[in-house]
Amino acid sequence: MDTKTEGNVVTYDLPYAIYYSSVGDDDNRRLSGRKGRRSVFFSITYVGLDRNQTKWAGEIIRNALQGHRLTIPGHRSWLCDLLESQRVRRDDEAVRPDGSPLFYGVDNYAISITL
Repeated sequence: MDTKTEGNVVTYDLPYAIYYSSVGDDDNRRLSGRKGRRSVFFSITYVGLDRNQTKWAGEIIRNALQGHRLTIPGHRSWLCDLLESQRVRRDDEAVRPDGSPLFYGVDNYAISITL
C-alpha cells in the first residue's frame, strides 16, 4: 500500500520570510587574549507561491541587507556580507490549504561586530 503524506499546511500570507541566527564565533583575537570582534552568522528563508514570487522576496531581502551596515545597539558593526544563496526550490514538506506546493530559498549572511 502506497501512502503519501500531504505535508504541513501553511496558512500564512505569502510571501513571507523567516530569520535564523547564531551566537557567532569570536575572531580577531589579540595577543593579550582579548577578543575584539565576533562574526555573527544568520540565515533568511523566504517562502512564496511560486518560483518567481519566491525569488522576488529573496531579492528584496538581499537588497535590504547585503552591503549595508546594520545598527546593533552597543556594538560597532561592519557591512553585512552574503555568504551563500541556495537555489529556490519546491518545499516537499509544506503545502497551501488547497494542496498546492510552496517554494523557498535560503540566503546565509555574516556580520562582524565589536565586543
